[in-house]
Amino acid sequence: MLEIYAGKNALKTIQEQGFKQELFTNFLGASGGPKWFTLFGLDKYLFGDFFKERNTELNLIGSSAGAFRAACLTQNNPVQAIEDLAYNYANTVYSKKPSAQEISNKAVGIVDQLFIGNGA
Repeated sequence: MLEIYAGKNALKTIQEQGFKQELFTNFLGASGGPKWFTLFGLDKYLFGDFFKERNTELNLIGSSAGAFRAACLTQNNPVQAIEDLAYNYANTVYSKKPSAQEISNKAVGIVDQLFIGNGA
């Protein structure tokens, strides 16, 4: 079950028009490291069904893992991209005391893997 909290005007719009992707102009991908895994199922729905037939601009805003998630939405197969991201993110291994350079290199590797198989 998904609970949606909306302000007065947004709630009225949703009640009148339904919960449709056309009502949204922005995708806000929060950062927060591995906490994004709690959004994985929702991302699969949003990227696979909800935004599938979208033909208007959708602003993608995110940092860190939120930017990685937004990048998945730009791929030819966004659901496969988010699944690949989850796998690669979960299986990234760092040394016992990683340097900033190691962390940066791993992040670049995660993004590289995202774009290799799914095309933009």
